Amino acid sequence: SIDYIVLAGGGSGGWFGSSTSGGGGGAGGWLTGNAYSVTAGSSITVVIGSGGAGAPSSGGYGSNGANSGIYSSSPFPAVWSTGGGGGGQGYGPGNVGYNGYSGGSGGGAGGGQAPTSASGGLGTPGQGNNGGTSSTDSSGGGGGAGAAGSNFSPAGAGASGGAGLETALTGTSTYYAGGGGGNRNSPGATTGGVGGIGGGGNGADSYFYSPTGVKVATAGQALTGGGGGGGSGGFPGNVSGAAGGSGIVTGK
Repeated sequence: SIDYIVLAGGGSGGWFGSSTSGGGGGAGGWLTGNAYSVTAGSSITVVIGSGGAGAPSSGGYGSNGANSGIYSSSPFPAVWSTGGGGGGQGYGPGNVGYNGYSGGSGGGAGGGQAPTSASGGLGTPGQGNNGGTSSTDSSGGGGGAGAAGSNFSPAGAGASGGAGLETALTGTSTYYAGGGGGNRNSPGATTGGVGGIGGGGNGADSYFYSPTGVKVATAGQALTGGGGGGGSGGFPGNVSGAAGGSGIVTGK
């Protein structure tokens, strides 16, 4: 028998429109177990999910990551984890941001300017957590992970991605499945949200308000299932949401 981790690809960050913010991508679904039955000399098929592609600079939702899994001949059961949810895009009907996509962990909601907030995508029970809500001042929520993604903050940095989970299965204590940080695009903002520990990417800095001029959202790290950071909008350029990190299947 083997002990295993099956981690799907992370979702990518969202983005849409000028002066608005994308939600962070959710981490890939995490499944771990022990005593998975195998037969000596037999083959086990391994599928490793890719991370979701980043939202284009012309606007849109982030993309969900692909599923990962292992399976062998019947009667042994398959083990499949669900790709992370893409981050929501900003400024939907009535200037409300769009909800994040559901997945292994949910993507963060996109920012808008309306009396109500958008919701983060739902995580898959037993695999991940929900994404964070967005604000009513153009700020996106953080992507979910082992911990739920952060909701928008009233001031300062963008919402952080949820922290991932730690394991020593491979012999070295390692974190996986961090959520992507959301962007904050409103007065007083200094930086985009921080990606969650375990491979989550950072959200882009607000274009108008960053004192450093650094705007780029960073991708989820490969082989961690981390979510990508949310993008931002602003004159004279826009920053697309970043890609999610690929998943991993490992065991001993």
